[in-house]
Amino acid sequence: MALSKEQEEWLSENSYPRPRDNFKNVPKGWSTEEFWFEAVRRDGGVLEYVPEAWKTEALCLAAIQQNYTALQYIPEELKTEAFYLAAMKEDGFALEYVPEALKTEALCIAAMKNSRFSYSTGPGHMGHVTTIHPLDYVPDALKTEAVYLAAVQQNWRAMEYVPKAMKTEAFEARIREAEIRAAISSGSGGEGYGTNLIKPIS
Repeated sequence: MALSKEQEEWLSENSYPRPRDNFKNVPKGWSTEEFWFEAVRRDGGVLEYVPEAWKTEALCLAAIQQNYTALQYIPEELKTEAFYLAAMKEDGFALEYVPEALKTEALCIAAMKNSRFSYSTGPGHMGHVTTIHPLDYVPDALKTEAVYLAAVQQNWRAMEYVPKAMKTEAFEARIREAEIRAAISSGSGGEGYGTNLIKPIS
């Protein structure tokens, strides 16, 4: 069912950049699945204020797609490996909000396949920009060759994170082989792959 004109106007007036806690005071009778879907599509962080009855898997994934930090507001029943795997497909940075006990190699690889670099300026560090990547949220015990391989395949700059001891010719060869297989699978034939994708090992 489509939202009413009043609901649309209220969302326009109260969604980001307005304070999210405005959603504590949604007018009576407006709390519907359609209303909350539109709310999280505009700002995934609003999931914090969605009534538990409306926190379905689909709505939570829609929120995470808009803002990966929404993962911290999912209900207990969705805290499963299957749901977290689905969340990683929306944004690898969502790995930050997965409980350590539920992080597996498969989950970390899924996050790396949808990874990117981001930048943040820490408090009290005037002009100091920190580079962050989903690898920052992988437990040391799970920083395996397979995880690093998935990260580098997604973005060669992730080689910055690969331990020196792992930067072998064999590791680089596996990266190139994986890229060629991906190219062949996509129909491009693989020609030219594996030559300019990553920096030479130093």
